[in-house]
Amino acid sequence: MVTCNEMTQAFYSTVTSLLDYYLPLMTVTRHTTDKPWVTDQFRHLIHCRQYALKNGYTVQYNASRSRVQRMSRTLRRKYHARKMEGLRVSNPRSWWRSVKHITGQAVNTSQRLIGLANQLHDGDVQALADSLNRFFQSVAADLNPLDDGSSPPPPDVVPSEFVINVADVERKLS
Repeated sequence: MVTCNEMTQAFYSTVTSLLDYYLPLMTVTRHTTDKPWVTDQFRHLIHCRQYALKNGYTVQYNASRSRVQRMSRTLRRKYHARKMEGLRVSNPRSWWRSVKHITGQAVNTSQRLIGLANQLHDGDVQALADSLNRFFQSVAADLNPLDDGSSPPPPDVVPSEFVINVADVERKLS
């Protein structure tokens, strides 16, 4: 090789061929419903279990099922331990947010709104807010506006329209 470009090209082709041989690209499918503790090895075990079930290999299926259950417990336990490890020194707000996220109670409201905006308005959150505002205005369009000069009744006075007789309740229930 005489020129620098030839040397560079030879170097890159050597490195690329070695990378392709020792670190081949693999396509891995992830699903949005997957739990965060699911690993490729766990997926492989599930695949083996399902193959044994599909083909009627009862002994292999039972063994695979046991391995999947054990690995599932172990992976979940390790995942939660890792997540909770740093929470002891964090502030209470982030601690509760993480606990709710881990237990599946927390759903990020902003992500839900972005998803709704993507679905209805091509991702425009402002357009989503405007359409919600127009909807609520239309719902209340037939209502009379409140009079700014009127004040609410004193708290100890109950208007007669809010008083319900026992006889009326009994008649409605019967």
